[in-house]
Amino acid sequence: ELVEEWTTGSADFSGPAPIVRAYLQASGISGPQTLGGMCIAVAGPIRDDVLRVPNLGWTIGLQSFAEDVGLPGATLINDFAAIGYGVPLLADEQCVVLQTGAPRERAPVAILGPGTGLGHAFLLWEGDAYRVHASEGGHADFAPRSAVEWALAEHLRGEHGHASWERVVSGPGLRDVYHFLASRDPGAESEGVREEISYGDASEVISRHGVERSDRLCTDALSIFVSALGALAGNLALTLESYGGVYIAGGIAPQILPALRDGRFLEAFRAKGRLSELLDAIPVRVVMDDLVGLRGAASVAARSALSD
Repeated sequence: ELVEEWTTGSADFSGPAPIVRAYLQASGISGPQTLGGMCIAVAGPIRDDVLRVPNLGWTIGLQSFAEDVGLPGATLINDFAAIGYGVPLLADEQCVVLQTGAPRERAPVAILGPGTGLGHAFLLWEGDAYRVHASEGGHADFAPRSAVEWALAEHLRGEHGHASWERVVSGPGLRDVYHFLASRDPGAESEGVREEISYGDASEVISRHGVERSDRLCTDALSIFVSALGALAGNLALTLESYGGVYIAGGIAPQILPALRDGRFLEAFRAKGRLSELLDAIPVRVVMDDLVGLRGAASVAARSALSD
């Protein structure tokens, strides 16, 4: 149950511990020792008990974080791992089913989420519960499947030195796909859309026009995005044999739900040659709850508190 919500800018702080202290002060909580547990989910990889956040320049030791906030049980986890812990807590009405499939209990679960980046996580049944494994699979090589996608991959390699899935299937990726298409056909770009993009959130503008089919370049860019997302989801489903389900999370999916439901996503998801029939049996759902990561982090904190 969400009791209180508090928001601040991460860039204003040197790390999560000062944010925790600022929250405690703002909320009038006497100290961290009054809390049963604490878990902070942060966008960054964890290696050797050190979390690095390149976008903010943070490097945080997990043990030193607990000492800094004054709560021995406090922990840090990857933000997409938090989504992984939150997915098993979702009610049916918090998801939209794209494919019912034939789910199996305790089978692997795949989660991917396009947003500001492209998150991946896997749930594997270990002992008496699912254990979450975060992944940096969004940075794996993009696999083009058509002449346009081959040209897109070459364009991305020229721009960034590497064409990853995240360069296509993310908010910035959708923007890059749009600009790639505009560079191939400059006369097709609407002046009105170009102006909207220059003053607003490019991915929101492109996805909105793409869903409404009110602009050809936006519609084409969103079509490439949705098809690539479906192909990637199918790859993960094959890799894991994820009969527990594939969940599409992140901030973009709910915004483009009509495009995900019109057949393009599932066509690419199932297009795996001789193993297409296997993909028919895998459930696919879109996560509509924007608090799924918060719920997951809370469950980690509760589990830690109960084990102390």
